[in-house]
Amino acid sequence: MTALVSFGSPTDEGSDAIGAPDHWISQDWYLQLIERLAAEFAHFMPRPALSAIAHRCQADLSGTPAGAMPELTERLARHRICELLAHRRSG
Repeated sequence: MTALVSFGSPTDEGSDAIGAPDHWISQDWYLQLIERLAAEFAHFMPRPALSAIAHRCQADLSGTPAGAMPELTERLARHRICELLAHRRSG
């Protein structure tokens, strides 16, 4: 079964708060990714921020073969979250 994930509000006219299209995110792997990120990083940042980072990573990886998208999105999201956290600690 595939879960549909909606980002943004009905007034966003097909995009989320960061401008990424919401019509192409409809895979269970994305929901599982958010769960894993929240389990690991929720004590550092809220779930909506983690979701926004993952969403942007997926948008940045558009054109990637579908089979590689889950792994590459997760790797890129973790990298960006860790960079953000490191920057916060050093700042």
